[in-house]
Order: sequence, then structure tokens, then C-alpha cells
Amino acid sequence: MPAKKSSRKRSSAKRSPRQRAQKKTDIRSLSFFGILYRVLRAPFRILTRITQNWPTALKWPVRLGGSSTILGLYLGLVLSGIYYLVACFYPMADVAAMPTRIMINDRHGNILKDSEGNPIGYVYGQNRKIIPYQDAPQHFIKALISQEDKRFR
Repeated sequence: MPAKKSSRKRSSAKRSPRQRAQKKTDIRSLSFFGILYRVLRAPFRILTRITQNWPTALKWPVRLGGSSTILGLYLGLVLSGIYYLVACFYPMADVAAMPTRIMINDRHGNILKDSEGNPIGYVYGQNRKIIPYQDAPQHFIKALISQEDKRFR
């Protein structure tokens, strides 16, 4: 009887290439999720195979860092897909209905224009109240001037 046990071990260890190929699952017989699982697992298996003969002190930090990077890429792909789906169904009528624009005026009430006569800019938004220069708080004016250069005035 003991001889049969050892012969079984030998026969299982000496499989032909054909037997090994039969053991592997054919990709045509897999479902969509089976294929997806194999595709998503492939970079981790490649990373493991690359680092298998490295010293332990170097192997595990590289595997952890590489796996974290791969997971981050997968997360970025998922978030990009979600953003794309949200953007596809965003109502474009809301974009067309932006609040009215207000032209930027100087101290004297004139519209600010460049040297060619084109308006310089607009302020978009709602609930804006235009006040004269004299009614603006002095500390606000000083804060704006402190951010500008010496040629501001």
C-alpha cells in the first residue's frame, strides 16, 4: 500500500504539458466578470513575478508601493468614468441660463476698456450690489492696494 501513495505523488508531479494546459481555464469559457478579474489582477501578478527573486527588504516595499499605485490608478479610472457619466447627463439648459453679467466700471462710472475699445471683463453672479467708491470701507481699499504694485494709483 505505501508504494501506491508514492506512485500517486510521482504521477501528479510528472504531468505532461498537455495535462497542464487542460488544467488552465480557457478564456473563451469565462464570463465577463471572470475576464475582468483576470485583466485587473494581471498587473499585480506581473509585479509579483518581477520581484520574486529580489531581497526581502526590497521586495515587500516595492510590492506595497506598486500595488498602491495600481489601486490608485484603478480608483482614478472609476472616478473618471463616474465623472464622464455625470457630465453626459448634465442639462445643458442650465449652462445657457447663467446669471446676467455686469460690466466692470471705473471710479467715474465708465466701462473699463482696453486700448482697442473692447470691454476688459465682466463679473458673473447674482445678488450683487454696486456701491460708489466713497462708500467702500477704507480697510478693504487698503487691502486691495497692498496686493497691487506701487504703480496701482
